[in-house]
Amino acid sequence: MNPFHQHSQEILLTDLALRTEVRSPYQLPELEKGSLNLGMKDLVTDKKRILIGLLALEAISGQRAKATASRKMVASLKIRKEMILGCKVTLRGRALSTFLYRFQNLTLPRAKDFQGFSFPPGSEGKRGLSCSLKEVFSFLELEAEDLRFPHLPPLDLTFLAKEKANSSRSSSHFPLVWTGLGFPTRRSN
Repeated sequence: MNPFHQHSQEILLTDLALRTEVRSPYQLPELEKGSLNLGMKDLVTDKKRILIGLLALEAISGQRAKATASRKMVASLKIRKEMILGCKVTLRGRALSTFLYRFQNLTLPRAKDFQGFSFPPGSEGKRGLSCSLKEVFSFLELEAEDLRFPHLPPLDLTFLAKEKANSSRSSSHFPLVWTGLGFPTRRSN
């Protein structure tokens, strides 16, 4: 069993059940998915650079990356509808817990300018956390391959938690879940 998954199942759920008024740990929110996103501005001029982003995300996550396209045209930025602008990976279940374990224990201690996760505007930590990691080469998978992946843009990470349908006050438990899982959080401006 993954140590991150074991920690979240045993220690975190017990701790949250003792801190709050829930009767069962099944009423507490749980991690639903995580999304890794690379938005590459220079794809407008050089379309072959998408391969660098796709390979980097596959190396980081261990899962096949998907190219993302624009939804509408923006003439001032020379972006046409359905033009490829970046790539993303969505992690769930075991892949998510494996990634989070490696991210918290191997990547975050190596990142120099990491400010912490911010709550998306207006949510105040109710459901999701997001951050942008400028030093993509702090991942061990990319450190040895820095010549193969030149000029990678910042990596955007977003994690969402799932609220149980039966619990009426579980939205107030989301900040406890994020801090209990060991996410360094900060308030966004």
